[in-house]
Amino acid sequence: MQRTGEYEIVNPGDDIFVPDMPRLWHADGILFVQYYLFLPDKTPIMVALSPVSDDEAVIKGLGRGMGETVRAVTIDGREMLSYSGYVFRKKTEMSAWNSNDFSGR
Repeated sequence: MQRTGEYEIVNPGDDIFVPDMPRLWHADGILFVQYYLFLPDKTPIMVALSPVSDDEAVIKGLGRGMGETVRAVTIDGREMLSYSGYVFRKKTEMSAWNSNDFSGR
């Protein structure tokens, strides 16, 4: 299943800083995630992921939030992404980039 695309958060709860408009894409051999936080402006955040298996990737870098794991999970028969307690459902494909799974196969 192709995982690149735009996602929406399934369980935002009452959190103040919720990732908005997350998208996952693969370019030049690197897997990226971009999302926005309202701090107080709409601030774009982009991080690179390092695949460790077909279903897990670690956020590259040093500092807050780096080294954490993004996982592909199946909920009610549908594949979603899980990160830091949030669950993300895929909204759209990103046909400009291709990735069959976290490892890029």
